Amino acid sequence: MPEPTGLIAKSGIELLTFGILPFLFRSYVNTFKNTQKEPRFTAINPNERISVVVDHDRGEFSVFEGLAISGGIDPAQAQVNQFLRLAKEKDMYAMQRYISEAERLYGVLGERLQGRDFIVGPGRGKSSIADISMFGWADMTFFSSTDVHLFSSARKWLKGCLGRPPVPSDNSPLRNTAQKQAVGTDPERKKTEEEALRFLDGSKEKYGQEFVPNQTMGFN
Repeated sequence: MPEPTGLIAKSGIELLTFGILPFLFRSYVNTFKNTQKEPRFTAINPNERISVVVDHDRGEFSVFEGLAISGGIDPAQAQVNQFLRLAKEKDMYAMQRYISEAERLYGVLGERLQGRDFIVGPGRGKSSIADISMFGWADMTFFSSTDVHLFSSARKWLKGCLGRPPVPSDNSPLRNTAQKQAVGTDPERKKTEEEALRFLDGSKEKYGQEFVPNQTMGFN
């Protein structure tokens, strides 16, 4: 049944020229009903967002806003840092909202990396700017309690990225290894971490954890 938001091309790889070629499209996704989260849509865009272009001449090859995943992790995770670590006034609703979005995006990443070494490219993929733009944030997830290590495929990918010779072995205090070491050796830092986790768990309990990892995303 036609829906009021979102469009789908019916022939070839037509771009969204709705005003020029209206006969090529029909309404398809109703974001108010979250139909973009249904299997028929996530099969072509695991990020659950519009818009998507499907090239029917290349075996139903789908092109969607991949930059929204890498670009989305940045602000979502930064907001988690703000409300979890830096804000003087704690807001549980804001905390739950941003931690759920950050975890959802890492779930999309984990799903993409199933059976792959890198994000883009044929076969198991090849190292590219896509990996470079994302692994830095993934290496700071301990600070934001956005645990990328929940996803086995993402954990393996991050380890591979960090092991490449061109990656600098700097001593940034926000990197996962540095954060874990600080919590393990500094009693005051450990106390702060425990308080942050209690606040985070309380936020999820009060407002619900919207994102729940599953086996298809390489969760373990």
